Amino acid sequence: MARQQQHRTDYVNSTPWVWVITVFLGSGLFHLLTYGIRDDHFDRISRARQIVQYGELPFKDFFDPGYFLTLFSSAAVQATFGDNLLGEAVLNVAAFSAGFTLTFVLLLGITRSLPLAVLITGLVVAVGPRFYDYDKIFFYPLGAFLCWRYSGRTSTGNLVLLAVGTATAFWFRYDNGLYIACAGAVLLLTIHGTSAAFVHRLGAYVTVFMAFSLPCLLFLQVNGGVPEYARQIVNYAAREGNRTSLFHLPDLKIDNSAPLLSVKSRSGYPVKVRWTDGLGAAERVALEERFALAEPVLDGGRTWWYRIEDNSVENVRRLIDDPYVEDTAFIDRDTAAVMSSEPLVAKLQRFVPLLRVRVLPGVLSRANATAILCYLFLVIPILAILVIWWNSRRRWSTSERQREAARGFSLVTLCVLIDVFILREPFAARIGAVAPPLTILGTWVVAQLVLGAVDPRRISVVGLGWSVAHVLLVVFVGLGTLAVWSDKLSTMGVTPVPWREKLQRLAASPPPPALLPSGRLSGLVRYARECTGPGDRLMATWFVPQLFTFASRGFAGGMVSFFGGHWSGIDLQRRVVSRLEEQSVPLVFIEKNTYGDFRREFTLVDDYLHANYQVAGESSFGDPYAAEDSYRVLSRNGVPPDRTYESWRLPCFP
Repeated sequence: MARQQQHRTDYVNSTPWVWVITVFLGSGLFHLLTYGIRDDHFDRISRARQIVQYGELPFKDFFDPGYFLTLFSSAAVQATFGDNLLGEAVLNVAAFSAGFTLTFVLLLGITRSLPLAVLITGLVVAVGPRFYDYDKIFFYPLGAFLCWRYSGRTSTGNLVLLAVGTATAFWFRYDNGLYIACAGAVLLLTIHGTSAAFVHRLGAYVTVFMAFSLPCLLFLQVNGGVPEYARQIVNYAAREGNRTSLFHLPDLKIDNSAPLLSVKSRSGYPVKVRWTDGLGAAERVALEERFALAEPVLDGGRTWWYRIEDNSVENVRRLIDDPYVEDTAFIDRDTAAVMSSEPLVAKLQRFVPLLRVRVLPGVLSRANATAILCYLFLVIPILAILVIWWNSRRRWSTSERQREAARGFSLVTLCVLIDVFILREPFAARIGAVAPPLTILGTWVVAQLVLGAVDPRRISVVGLGWSVAHVLLVVFVGLGTLAVWSDKLSTMGVTPVPWREKLQRLAASPPPPALLPSGRLSGLVRYARECTGPGDRLMATWFVPQLFTFASRGFAGGMVSFFGGHWSGIDLQRRVVSRLEEQSVPLVFIEKNTYGDFRREFTLVDDYLHANYQVAGESSFGDPYAAEDSYRVLSRNGVPPDRTYESWRLPCFP
């Protein structure tokens, strides 16, 4: 039996680097294929663009919530790859791959099982974190990895690595660094106790952290001052705390009217259709029903994504020949055949119809799956503390018990802080970012309960029990993946864009409207780009940071967005107005639905607009879901337009 265990250990130890590379490359391939950017992501991308294109600096020239190295990393890839989204994609995908690879390495060390480590890592990937959370996906597993590395060998080198990792995380985003720093302090306290060694090690940890942070501190002091940096962070954190509820728990909603069983309809094939100019919304909806075009998503202008549910030659031919259809994509017009492929899940459901059956759809919904996974993630740290207490009563060697306690307490600290400050509304948007560390901790809990209960020489005796226990954990995590994974099966998540075309779009400058998170803004972007000059700035009174990236224009007043009352203090508004007076801002865009919030929170800025701008017109900018007067356009007083933009009858100032 000892030989079997030794053989198993040798097998695991002989495969890590092969599998590390495999997981890294596999993750990179998967995330490149599914890469997409949401509105929130452009909050950072547009700030980084401000650094590259205008030489402006965060905290000094524009407000920032503390994403210091995050912005400069994005700025670096923009400077390298150009004024496009390719560099950001490379940065995000590389960080995702590194983070999930670290997750795999930790899971492999816990489970001592290559198949289980691969399976659980795959499930964590499937939970679906958003690409703007790449810093969390990388730094949380990195923090756990460095803490556990130090617990295995308390060398000075490992302590330095932990301090450097903490500092790097802090300067990417200050809260990530604080969470890892707390975990590191708990690690040192658990290992060294209250002895002099703890004081010396903690002092060394802080010293290395400060030494590594010195270049950033000097840079900030020269450019605006460290107090201003701290002030903007505190201001943002206070506003964000008031805006969101930190301790709100997700609700479980049961639909009593739902049947016990339901059969999901077959998925269609993704296609694109560009309708003729002048087609009304009612006529378009009627045509969609006629040609079995489901799940409409505006791609921009008159082009829409659909899933065609009837891909027969007869139906496709009628679609192509219809006089209201100007063009199609992913359809062979000669043979009337759909060229796109089904998602993998749809193919499996076609071959195994039983997979389309949904049990208790009123209970096992996507929203409830998210809620269940949230509750599991909240319970895991509590279970871990109980396991640590249980381990303290075992007849283990002191060093073994101390090492496992240090690992457990450090990761519990990290996960509790993540649960409290990160895992909040909207849960579906945040749960993917917190999944790696909490899944690692959950796996450690199961491993301690199952594998730690027996003599290591008899480990194979409980192999079956370990597998069963882990299957239960996998089932719970797998249930939670339904919360976000189904989004990847939507029209936008599996668009059959060839690699070359996808890379060309990402490398295009300015980014094409096809990459917009929502095609509804394509008309606004086109107008802003064509009716202002390259040196002009734009201002929008609501959260629309993607406007500046796609229009290739800077944001005015040092404000990439007016949202949540951030930086709305009177003294900060005076700075916004002062910048507006110095900059060329020919156009200001107002979303009428949110204008009341802007006017209430930014009174001084609104007064400045009333005194210095006039209403140039109102428009929907071609948004089929918006009223004709949804957006108001302001132009600066005393500046005559050069021409009129015919599509919307609005002024141009090139």
